[in-house]
Amino acid sequence: MKTKAALSLSLALLTALSSLCACGGAGSQGGGPEGDVPSGGEVQTEETTESPLAAIPAADYGGHVFRFIHDENSDLWFDSTLYAEEMTGAVLDDTVYERNHYVSEKLNVDIQAEFSNEALKKVSNQVQSGSYDYDASYLHLNDAFNASFSGVLLNLYSVSGFDLEAPWWDHDAIESFTFLPGKCWFANTDLNTNILGGASIIIFNSDMRANYGLDDFYQLVKDHKWTLSKMYEQAKTVNSDVNGDGKQNEGDIFGIAAGMGNYAMAMSGANEKFVDLDEDYRMIYRVAEPSFIEAADLVARMFNDKLTTTIVNDQTWSDDNFKNGNALFYLNCSANSLVKMSQDVGFIYCVLPSPLRAEDQERYISAYASYVTALSLPLTQEDPDRTAAVINALSIYSREYLTDAYYDTTLIGKCARDENTETMLDLIFAGRLYDYALIFSAYTGNAWPAFYDNVKKNGAEGLASLWEKNHEKVEKAWDKAMEAFESN
Repeated sequence: MKTKAALSLSLALLTALSSLCACGGAGSQGGGPEGDVPSGGEVQTEETTESPLAAIPAADYGGHVFRFIHDENSDLWFDSTLYAEEMTGAVLDDTVYERNHYVSEKLNVDIQAEFSNEALKKVSNQVQSGSYDYDASYLHLNDAFNASFSGVLLNLYSVSGFDLEAPWWDHDAIESFTFLPGKCWFANTDLNTNILGGASIIIFNSDMRANYGLDDFYQLVKDHKWTLSKMYEQAKTVNSDVNGDGKQNEGDIFGIAAGMGNYAMAMSGANEKFVDLDEDYRMIYRVAEPSFIEAADLVARMFNDKLTTTIVNDQTWSDDNFKNGNALFYLNCSANSLVKMSQDVGFIYCVLPSPLRAEDQERYISAYASYVTALSLPLTQEDPDRTAAVINALSIYSREYLTDAYYDTTLIGKCARDENTETMLDLIFAGRLYDYALIFSAYTGNAWPAFYDNVKKNGAEGLASLWEKNHEKVEKAWDKAMEAFESN
């Protein structure tokens, strides 16, 4: 079994893969401490002094209905482990049900969840009206930023019942979303897997790799030689103009099928940010820095090669290239979208991390975009300590049982594509990067769209002049947000 940190980061992908592999059998049990659910549906959880659940103090909150609201935009990117109405025999549903039942009994609360594409509006209305409809919210990252900016969320550091250094908190998110000293309005814990499913990943056609006699991608990863240059080298090997007309056409074979956002995901994988904060929480626009330009040149060479790469935003047919067996690598996906993408794939595919910029890069990195969600608390709180107690209890249980149930039994035990899957997943989820330009575009002077327009037309050339043209706009946009944050 891997470390708890690695396990916690892997659940969303495992859930998606377990679905597409059809691994769940009849009578599958949840991942609670006993995994034992009597026929009457009552969960029996043995708790000993050695049990991790001993860290959850008992309390009586008088049957309070604890309500989450969770943002959703489409079933392609959306996934959640907040609520399960009943036991279904599916491991995910049953483990979530067991967890919520246990916490409800332990704290005398009734846990409910609402899923809505108007979550931000409903949270804002609650604060403005002074009503109390929701105890906690999960908003898409860009909406969470807007809510923080608007003053409708509670500073997590101000909640005495939260220990943001506890192991069930996502410390990368806390560090990234602490925009001022002692002020963080949204982050994540292990209780919900939506943030995990947003990790950028690469999948490849294993049959095509073998048929073309290409390098062992797994070994390249393990040897720390899976770089942008190596990926491009391998991708170019399979190019084939099937109809011989010298143009990109449906049915031609390409090395890479990607989306426009993968320009940004590849930059993140190379450990480069478009914007960052200095020690005084001021915005730094980084596109003119030599290391950034070097990585941008590698990315542009690969994605702008029309014989090697198809971009789904430019060619409506190219998103099906991988599914039809006509592309070696597929990049336009995250963990949550895997099951939707893969339903009709008739060949073996495998998972890889985003490539390194060069072999001297310290670790593999996965990028996150704005469609993933983060935990926040509406500013109007009847009892912040009660809210913290419920969040903590759900998170402790999830960290110990929800993640383990999927990582150790569902995927690795039943659905691993091969013996290297666990290693690849560990590497994919061990490094996370949140780039503000990809999440809060309006508050970073649209730094990412400006980069994309430039690099697609001109490659890395012109990035220095792009900085000269836009850096004041980028810095002013962030300064405006910081003024609002300082008053909240």
